Amino acid sequence: MRTDRSEVFEMLSFRKMSGAAFGMIHIVVIAAICGWPTNAAAQDDISEKAFKGSAKLRKREERAAKDIDNYVMHLDMTTRALKRLGRADGDDLRNRYESFAEELENLEEAQKRAVSSIDKMKATGVEYFSSWEKANGSISDPELRNEAAERHSRVMMKHIDLPQAIGNIGIKLRPFMSRLQDLRAFLGADLSERNVRLARERIQTCQADAESLRSNIGEVLATIKRFLNEAPR
Repeated sequence: MRTDRSEVFEMLSFRKMSGAAFGMIHIVVIAAICGWPTNAAAQDDISEKAFKGSAKLRKREERAAKDIDNYVMHLDMTTRALKRLGRADGDDLRNRYESFAEELENLEEAQKRAVSSIDKMKATGVEYFSSWEKANGSISDPELRNEAAERHSRVMMKHIDLPQAIGNIGIKLRPFMSRLQDLRAFLGADLSERNVRLARERIQTCQADAESLRSNIGEVLATIKRFLNEAPR
């Protein structure tokens, strides 16, 4: 029995449609299978970034704490040298001035290191908490995601106090260092017992400023310690 031409066309059309449909199903299945490891890899990348970020921030915090401690040490040495200079007379005058000038130079270097460490610590903190939040967002389990979000918020609150504490230091640090540098310039250009007497009131002001600065620095160190105790290892 001969097949009608129209039936042939219908058979060919059906076969083309079936082939196209099969091809689409094949593509969808392959895409779905390939999508699984892609999503897993993306989540792994996010988690790895947060994991490395926590270690980096911890190192930044520890480095900042050491550099701040070093600044405090040189602050104490500078104010002691300044106090001795304020009581100097005669032959002691030049030696005590040189001691003060040397300690102030060391203090300036310590300040540069501490400021640099603090800036790096703050920048790393922003990066880490952002990557941690993204890692939490990739968690599909609602209970784990909520627990992770609460933990993120709790740890971040320990870190969020730092900018305010650091800002309090900055408010006092600039005028304090400026006064010390003024004393160095004033006495260095015309060192005499008379000028030391004239500078004594300002020396006493620097002593008081140093005590206030130490208090603010103590707040920063305490905040860093609280964060390190709470932060991921």
